[in-house]
Amino acid sequence: MNKDSSISNLYTIKVVNKTFHRIQIKARSANENQELIILSDSLWVEPGHLRSLPVVVKMSKKAIKENSLPVQINIYSNNEVIGKAQNTFLAPVYN
Repeated sequence: MNKDSSISNLYTIKVVNKTFHRIQIKARSANENQELIILSDSLWVEPGHLRSLPVVVKMSKKAIKENSLPVQINIYSNNEVIGKAQNTFLAPVYN
């Protein structure tokens, strides 16, 4: 548990740039109850390269109603969704 009474899980998103030009990516949680924190200085992916992007998903204790909740992270480039990452958020239930 964090100091602000939230729970966080660490994930690694892998993005492959299959284009011939450098792209800048953004990541956002599809769930409004989940805050996404990107743990990287640069969000650029070179052509033909794989980029690992460590992220933390935080949730308020009050929003956690089950031990296992879905996580969907949308990956954007030029304000267009270019990929989606799905996983599970694991946390104890306090309510």
